[in-house]
Amino acid sequence: AQTAVQKARDDLTKKQMEEYNKKLAAYQATQQKKKPPQTKTVIYSEFLSDPTTNTWQEMNDEKAAKMLYDLQNEQDSTKWTIQYHTNNHNYTCTKDSAGKMMQQNTHYLTHREVRVNTRQETVSSKKKDQAPSVPTPLPSWQRTMYFESWPVTLSASFYENLLKKYDYGLTDEVLQGKIATISPELAELGEMFDSMGLKTKFDNTRSEIWSNPTAFATFLRMALTRQLFQMRLVVHGSGSYDEMRADACVFNRSVLTANRVGHGIYVACSPHIAYDYRNYKGNSSDKSILLGILLKHPTDSPLSYTNYHLGANTYNEDMYMTNDAFCVHDSAMLFWFGLCVA
Repeated sequence: AQTAVQKARDDLTKKQMEEYNKKLAAYQATQQKKKPPQTKTVIYSEFLSDPTTNTWQEMNDEKAAKMLYDLQNEQDSTKWTIQYHTNNHNYTCTKDSAGKMMQQNTHYLTHREVRVNTRQETVSSKKKDQAPSVPTPLPSWQRTMYFESWPVTLSASFYENLLKKYDYGLTDEVLQGKIATISPELAELGEMFDSMGLKTKFDNTRSEIWSNPTAFATFLRMALTRQLFQMRLVVHGSGSYDEMRADACVFNRSVLTANRVGHGIYVACSPHIAYDYRNYKGNSSDKSILLGILLKHPTDSPLSYTNYHLGANTYNEDMYMTNDAFCVHDSAMLFWFGLCVA
């Protein structure tokens, strides 16, 4: 895993830095005789994404912004409810007598406060006068590692050696539910994984490997027979770690409620979403995460998992618009190592 991280960082540097520097030099050469830019007033709308930190997120829809701007200035109270479609969702928005506007997703029934603001933007010059634009920054190697790659590749001999070398029989401790073993190695793995993101430190004396030997043997046999050799680390944030530890399959799918992209086990490609979820549930001081691996289906079959964009408040700007989460429909593709305790 460490080798994969270094390779991703080096590849981005070698392949893209030279071209980026050329574009940057061309842009800088045009700035010496640059005319003062003309500006225009732009209306934009935003919603309250995190009330606890008063964080607002722009909606990036000019049509919706114009409709909300008209609603904000509407004096006739009979017209204080409007409907609009943006970002593949339908919304109803109502303004109260104090001028506050509340948006409701008509499918998920979620409510968010919305508002309209203005800003000054530079007016583009005519094409013949246009100078080279500022080059797009290089994509972060962190984003590549977390969201755009399956960085670890194993082999059939690796699985075979594990299956032949160890005994996966049940023990009295496992039958009694005593599966937690303190693991400095798991804390170290969690810190390496999060060193690219939130840089959380995990406790060597409290992080736990959850020992399910028969389940692990089945997982290895499945990976070998299905020829699944690529994998990535995944995480889950929850307030139910004790219940998960006690369950032989970790997740009891009969009590799962999330259904954003179908039924399954929802996991994140980086620790950001897990942290945001625990923060949302009132556990902002605890960055403990459930850490495991997800195997890659050769064709990314939708029967195995759905890779989709969820987003997190703690991302860097260039990490945001990516597929950063999975709904795993085939739970056999997952194996959980245990709990990294912050």
